[in-house]
Amino acid sequence: MSQISVIGDPGMNELIRLILERQRDHVRCTSDGHSGLSAAEQDRPDLIIIYLWTTGLDAFEFYRQAQASPALRDVPILFYGAMSPERAYPLIQPLGVPGYLYAPFTREELVAACDALLRGETYFPSN
Repeated sequence: MSQISVIGDPGMNELIRLILERQRDHVRCTSDGHSGLSAAEQDRPDLIIIYLWTTGLDAFEFYRQAQASPALRDVPILFYGAMSPERAYPLIQPLGVPGYLYAPFTREELVAACDALLRGETYFPSN
């Protein structure tokens, strides 16, 4: 069972939680970047999923701060959002972010992205 932290819009958080808990994962949700970072530092997850434009700390600043945190620097972080991969990948990949999920996404895409990052792989589908 994996511990997954989901940070972003409460409605999307709930949808992601329902999907992942069916996979037997334990999911903790927070609605803003600051509380998500604090919660992750206190109870280190196996994976963090964050919406690009999360309030408080957006995904980019969250990633920078997580990389500076000894508790979180090795935790894979999956970004998701409605920005097309063509626009998102050039912004995300140079930072070292291991994955991006283009919304709207299917249950299968979400599970595949999480599984890849939990295995230590990247997730940047071509479409």
